[in-house]
Amino acid sequence: MKWLALRWLIVLSASITVRGINLDHAIEIQETNLKVLASRAERLVATRCSAMCTSCSYHACTETLPDLSCEDDFETPNICEKKGNIDGIRVSGKHSTLYTNNPRADFSDDQKHEICALSGLDGAFKDIYEVKKDRRPIWQGFGSESGYSRIFPGRSWSETCSLFDPRSAPWYVSATTGPKNIVLMVDNSNSQSAASLDAVKTAFSNLIDSLSFSDWVGIVAFNAEAISQEETLLRGSVKNKSKLKRTLNSIERKDGSDLTKGINETYSLLKSSLLQRTGTPCRTVIIIASASPSNADSSALLQTITDLDTDYEAQFLLYSLGTSTDETLLKQIACAHRGLWKSVDPVTSFSAELRDYYVFLASEITQITHAVWQEVQADELKQGDVTTGSYPVYDTIDDRKALFGVVKLDIQTKIFNDSSSNVFNALLTHSTSCFTVEKNECILESLRADDAKCNICQDTNFNAEQTKIATCQGDDVSSHPLCGTEPVHNIEELLCCEPDVHASVSEVYVIVFGGIVVAFIFVGILQLVCRKTIKREGQRV
Repeated sequence: MKWLALRWLIVLSASITVRGINLDHAIEIQETNLKVLASRAERLVATRCSAMCTSCSYHACTETLPDLSCEDDFETPNICEKKGNIDGIRVSGKHSTLYTNNPRADFSDDQKHEICALSGLDGAFKDIYEVKKDRRPIWQGFGSESGYSRIFPGRSWSETCSLFDPRSAPWYVSATTGPKNIVLMVDNSNSQSAASLDAVKTAFSNLIDSLSFSDWVGIVAFNAEAISQEETLLRGSVKNKSKLKRTLNSIERKDGSDLTKGINETYSLLKSSLLQRTGTPCRTVIIIASASPSNADSSALLQTITDLDTDYEAQFLLYSLGTSTDETLLKQIACAHRGLWKSVDPVTSFSAELRDYYVFLASEITQITHAVWQEVQADELKQGDVTTGSYPVYDTIDDRKALFGVVKLDIQTKIFNDSSSNVFNALLTHSTSCFTVEKNECILESLRADDAKCNICQDTNFNAEQTKIATCQGDDVSSHPLCGTEPVHNIEELLCCEPDVHASVSEVYVIVFGGIVVAFIFVGILQLVCRKTIKREGQRV
């Protein structure tokens, strides 16, 4: 039975507890939770190949999830409101759920080891979940470099089980790359087809979606002329990202192509941002998608970049779209400025290749001391305004350091008990410190394709395998890492709470009884006041 008085007591104590916590301290508590999760995950990752594992994980798109219970401290999602007056949703406080785009897919032995080992995160998830409700995260999770994600408390996801790749999410990218300036250079000359330009727009739009409010971004379109779409770099806020994508989609093909003018306009944008104190001092990346043969003198252009780049030390990601591009010049720029070059088909492969830009940026990071946070947004299941904190996880087998995944916490901002502007500024302050970056040409060389090598790695002892995730030998894991593969047929039955008529009636009785008690107390006080007044009047007479 849900007693009204007990609810009042919980609300009152929660209010007192949260108000006694400084906003920065409240954020630091959650950052500690993130580091605990990351540490636990790294221990599991380090032993995944040697530990005998026979456990399995529950998939969010199947009907096998046990121990579901109705949690009324969750808000009721829209999908459940049509079922009547119901509070909360059905979740499992004992198990996480796994999310892949296909629960019936075949898994490699490495994936089996990984999925099986990381199911051990449930213990750490539960420890955090069982603290006071007014402080605990609404959701916890882990995203893997292999493309799957895990969420706690476990819940059913959907009937369609549509594709979700955590590696494209802002919380994943920002945790692995840190704050950065990014300039997207779009070749909008007639050298590329309309389909090719549309593919570039789609790929760049997806990249913009992956940025967070600690990042800064600008767009430069170049043909015979070059124009920046804004006067300075814009913060990667939700509002600005929508604006930038609209601007990107409005770019049309024009005659001519001048890469030199595009480069000059890009550095003019960076200079304006520096003078107006927009942007981050951490890292600057210039991404060029070019479909045109360059008419520039290569040595002159390389010198121009060197002269302009003094204050920025920008790295370049360069993509040749089609066979008419001057590949030699773009490769020279990549080698001279610690970058990467690739030749790609703009329509069929550019978007997939560009998605891995975060791998390039994450490769040289040697130290991360703090979590990163995301701008506050509404939860997808109507759990109010939430912010997401995240922290990276590395594979350390055989003294290697390879990015393995990211842990995350979704925090309802109401627990901070502060204004939205104060919360925004506090989260941003906790996310803007630069990550430590080691300039390592050998690491970059290991990322370059055979036809894009710069041959400037001088460390003869460098082992490229130490930068990659270890491969497990043997298949001593369960034949399939999932506990069941039966797809969801009715998401409402698994996610929505059933109306509790008896509980509702009992609550009415409690309210009525409480009202009667209050009325009796009020009448008693009124009688006491009247008696004292009559007695005082009698004494006067």
